[in-house]
Amino acid sequence: PHLVSLLASQEPSTAREASLAVALTSLTTSGRAAILDVQVGVPHLVALLASQDIETRRHSALALGNLAMEPAGRRAMLEVFALLPELTRALRDTDLDCRRGA
Repeated sequence: PHLVSLLASQEPSTAREASLAVALTSLTTSGRAAILDVQVGVPHLVALLASQDIETRRHSALALGNLAMEPAGRRAMLEVFALLPELTRALRDTDLDCRRGA
């Protein structure tokens, strides 16, 4: 829970490092379950898709893509109304890794 809460940090470097840690955690089934257990995880990741920091956007897109492998992850994303505009923006990002993650 603490790691996911760091995604909302106003300090860009903290949000960047937290998004990397969450992206790495999301690589495993148990990691995805742990992230999805924190209700604010997906909304925070979606918000970070609009970050000015390219690394933060990359990590967030990767984590969301990994979370989408789980039915609970897909449901959580559907509940976040802001997801579609941010996801569309990520799909048009100039950075290939952001587009790939989206």
